[in-house]
Amino acid sequence: MTSNCPSGHAQTWKCHQKQPLTCRICERDAIRAAEKQQKDFELQKKRDADQQAHDEKMAKIKEKLDAQIQAQRDLQLAKERERALKQQEQDVKDAEERLRQKTQTEKSRKDEEAKRAAEQAAYIASTVIDTVKTVVNTPTSTSKQPRRTNSRKKVSEAQSDWQRRKDIDGVNNPHIDAIMEMIGLEPVKQQVLKIMDKVDVNVRQGSSLAKERFNIVLLGNPGTGIIHLIIRHKVLLTIPHRKDYCCEALCQIPSFCGCSPW
Repeated sequence: MTSNCPSGHAQTWKCHQKQPLTCRICERDAIRAAEKQQKDFELQKKRDADQQAHDEKMAKIKEKLDAQIQAQRDLQLAKERERALKQQEQDVKDAEERLRQKTQTEKSRKDEEAKRAAEQAAYIASTVIDTVKTVVNTPTSTSKQPRRTNSRKKVSEAQSDWQRRKDIDGVNNPHIDAIMEMIGLEPVKQQVLKIMDKVDVNVRQGSSLAKERFNIVLLGNPGTGIIHLIIRHKVLLTIPHRKDYCCEALCQIPSFCGCSPW
């Protein structure tokens, strides 16, 4: 008798025998498939094991590489920190050196200014003394000499005002004293006091005197004290700045600044 299995394989058996429950061909194919599957499994298992071993080796190598890279980064960072620290220390030294040089320069400048002021004061004093001696020793005719009288000299209004300022305000200026001792010249004396008042007001108000001009024009014959008055007026405005001689505000006047000689 014959028959086909579900897979289509032909089956034969004798009549006195029962129909086979399984197909021999199917069994053989199943055994072969199982063996192949087992071989494939073993191969895949081996491949997986090899891949895992490879991955583990790669991981160890990568770990070592990362460690080396990190060590290099740490070394570079340490060098950069050391370089930055040295740069900061150098900046501090440079700043200290600049401060020292600036202090030395400022000290030298002040010493030079003090020396120049002393030289100017000596020069002005010497010039004034020589000029006054020349004026005093210059012979003049009898007609040009100021008249001398035995009567008591009359104190002018400007001289009284100046004396009041000295007694009450404590003002002191020998050059104005010399101008006030001159005979006559009342308008000139008044103008000197006005100049002094103007400077004092500007100082109190904090105003600039840079644009002010204190020039004067004196007209008169020789022997009337013009030269002596010019000397006193010039010295009054150009003498180096001291509280008992002139106002510091005059330093703002270029044409009469005491910081430069005549």
